[in-house]
Amino acid sequence: MDTLEEYTEICRKADEIQTRKPTSESLRDCLFCTSLDDDHVIWLPNQNQLQVLCDHVAVREFHDFWNAESNRDYRDNFHTQEQLWLAYLMAERYGKRWDGEKWVPVNDVPLGAYPLISKIMAAKDRFLSDNHIPRYLHLNEKTWRNLLKEITPSIVDTKQCGWAEYVSVYGLQVRIDSDVPDNEIMVYGRYK
Repeated sequence: MDTLEEYTEICRKADEIQTRKPTSESLRDCLFCTSLDDDHVIWLPNQNQLQVLCDHVAVREFHDFWNAESNRDYRDNFHTQEQLWLAYLMAERYGKRWDGEKWVPVNDVPLGAYPLISKIMAAKDRFLSDNHIPRYLHLNEKTWRNLLKEITPSIVDTKQCGWAEYVSVYGLQVRIDSDVPDNEIMVYGRYK
């Protein structure tokens, strides 16, 4: 369990995580730290708790995120698994990155195609919460080329089906659509 001062600091400033503090019935397995500068308690989630907050995302997605070219330098800011999982959760669920002092919205941090990946994940989450299954990712050719420059090849899945070749990213079949504006994505699917 990470109890380093830097982990305490990034947890303290992650308001989205602190508002999800466990209730009094489930405090048995929790670690808290009392802040010295103000009299409130900071929840320090362990790796398992962070994975629960990530809805038990596949470890492969976690590794793909950290191995993406656009995240390699960012990864060097974190030194423990808890820190990596917290940063992953904040990026994927809340669209924020640690700038060394505070969590800032992704759009304030110029990191290549990361905003596209964030849009894809947010669209998938919206579909799932509306009881739909996301199936297709529509984007124009320029946006597709930009996305390919930034993501790791392991994220792109190519399947041959008869005479056609299908490409998927994050489980969504890619369709090039010239009607979609640059740096935007559209996700389509079906009702469960």
